[in-house]
Amino acid sequence: DLFHKGTDPMRGSLTIVTDLDRELPPVLADAGRLIQVLINLLANAHDAILSHRAEGRILLRATSVTDEREEWIVVEVIDDGPGIPEGILERVFEPFFTTKEGGSGYGLYLAAEILKEHGGRLEARNSSETGGACFSIRLPLGTPPVAKSEAIVDSVP
Repeated sequence: DLFHKGTDPMRGSLTIVTDLDRELPPVLADAGRLIQVLINLLANAHDAILSHRAEGRILLRATSVTDEREEWIVVEVIDDGPGIPEGILERVFEPFFTTKEGGSGYGLYLAAEILKEHGGRLEARNSSETGGACFSIRLPLGTPPVAKSEAIVDSVP
């Protein structure tokens, strides 16, 4: 809802569909910073879709995943835009790399850095479901890493 309120309806029509697992455990993280990441990913999907046609769809999906080492909450932003060309896919998280006219190339880099601070990561691929792009936020369950400035040092008298 917050993202939709900030979009210009004159640019085109965009539908956001949510598929959220209601049984997800909470994640210890800075909610404001995670909202910043989500707004950035939704804005990129919005721009990609509307640069090619007047309407489109974004799927916002959240689920939990267990791999051989950890449990994760995975939030995917999947659009039905043109996708990411293969030659560009490996560069999307580089600082100041952009394909958008007037873009800073800083949004995806900053989003990835925010997730690293939370012990998570941001991944990009093309979606086999929609033909567009899929950005996956992965956040670990459990105790988040402690930033160096917040580290507690035990002292022995």
